[in-house]
Amino acid sequence: MVTADTDHSFSTLLEEASRIIQRISVLSELDVTDPFLSVPASGKENTLSTPDIVARSPDNGTSICILDSAGKTKNATIKDRVLYRINAYLIVVAALALPIALYLFMYREGRMGTGMFVWLVVLFLTVAVWLFRSAFKLQPFSFLMGIVALFAVAELFVMPYIGSFVSNSDPKSISATRENPELQPLPFYHSKDEVLRIELVYEAHKKIGDMDLTNKEEIIKALPFVLISQKPAEQLIPDSIRKDLNLRFIDCYDNNRWAKGT
Repeated sequence: MVTADTDHSFSTLLEEASRIIQRISVLSELDVTDPFLSVPASGKENTLSTPDIVARSPDNGTSICILDSAGKTKNATIKDRVLYRINAYLIVVAALALPIALYLFMYREGRMGTGMFVWLVVLFLTVAVWLFRSAFKLQPFSFLMGIVALFAVAELFVMPYIGSFVSNSDPKSISATRENPELQPLPFYHSKDEVLRIELVYEAHKKIGDMDLTNKEEIIKALPFVLISQKPAEQLIPDSIRKDLNLRFIDCYDNNRWAKGT
C-alpha cells in the first residue's frame, strides 16, 4: 500500500510538472506586454484567459491603416494612396501658383513692394515643399498642418492687399471744390442731357441745377457759374454760343472710391 501511494504521488507530481512546463511554453510564445493578455491568479483553475490574444511578429513593420465605418482597421490600398496623392498634389500646385499670381496682380501692378513680394514668395515656396513632402510620405496630419500654414500666410500677409482690387487708392472727390474760395460764391449747374449722381450734390455741398446748354439766353443769364459735366464743355456747348463765353477748366474729379475702371 505504501508503494502504491508513493507511485501515485510521484505520478501526480509528474503530471503537475508537465502542465507547468506547458504553461511556461505558451507564455514564452505570447507577447506578455499585450494589454489583452490576462494571466490567472494563483489558486484558480490552471487555464489562460485570453479574451483577445494578438499574435505579434518579432520583426513587426510599420503599416498605414484606414479606419472603416465598423471601427476596424485595414491597410491602405494602392488606389487609396494614389487618390490621396492626386488630391494632395493639386493643393501643392495651387501653392506654387500663388507666387506667380502675386507677381501678375500685385507686384507688376505696383500694389506690393519688392521686399514684401520676396518675403511672400519664400513663405509660399516653403509651405509648398512642406505639403509635397507630407503628400509623398503619406503623412495626413503633417499635410493638414501645411494647409493651415498656407491659409495663415494668405490671411496675414496677402489679404491686406486684396482691398486694392475693389477700392481706388487715390480717389479724387468733387468735395475739393469746397476748399476753393473762388468757386464758393458761384452757382453750380449741369447739363440737363446728363444724369446727375446724387452723391455729387452731397460731396459738393451745393445745389446743382440743370441747364439747357443749347439755350444761349439761359446761359448768359446764369453767368458766371460752374458747369459740372461728364464730357468736356466744348462738346456740350455749341460753337455759336461758346465763342461768346470765357471757358476755364478747373479740374477733373472721378469721385470714385471703387477700383479705377468701375
